[in-house]
Amino acid sequence: LRDQIRVLLLTLLFFPILYLSLELPKTIINGALNGAESNTFFGIEWQPIEFLLLLSGLLLLTVLTSGAFKMRINTYKGVIGERMVRRLRYQLLERVLCFPPGQFQRVSQGEIIATVTSETEPLAGFIGDSLAQPLFQAGTMLTILTFMFVQDPILGIVATSMIQLQAYIIPRMQQRLNTLKK
Repeated sequence: LRDQIRVLLLTLLFFPILYLSLELPKTIINGALNGAESNTFFGIEWQPIEFLLLLSGLLLLTVLTSGAFKMRINTYKGVIGERMVRRLRYQLLERVLCFPPGQFQRVSQGEIIATVTSETEPLAGFIGDSLAQPLFQAGTMLTILTFMFVQDPILGIVATSMIQLQAYIIPRMQQRLNTLKK
């Protein structure tokens, strides 16, 4: 639980960085290249080229920080999944030892170990992703929609309506694909 909470907090800290990575290119285009905005940053007036370099450096820093956050989140999810699968394996082996001793004469040790590992391995990815992945995906979508609404409310409304259209079309397309796959 403690590790899951850490991953969720790390995921929540990612969203302001995501918003900044969307805002900086707009500022570079509108401010540094077009000269439409003031070249003031932290109360200092910058020359256009220096301002462009400053904003580009900030964008690079934001992209690197975003990548580091994603890597750390994915690493943490993997650690959580492996820890939980290890605990599950221990519990399964404990339960196997509750069988009568005669059962172990008919079944080899290798077969028991292979069964325990093969039954628990697929759960590792699910356990790590179970809480963080939905929060990450929903938060990313909400951050991008927020950015769109801040830029232009009409753009946000159109984007929101497209989500509803996709929610209608994609399951039907997936159902058709699954039928063709069978």
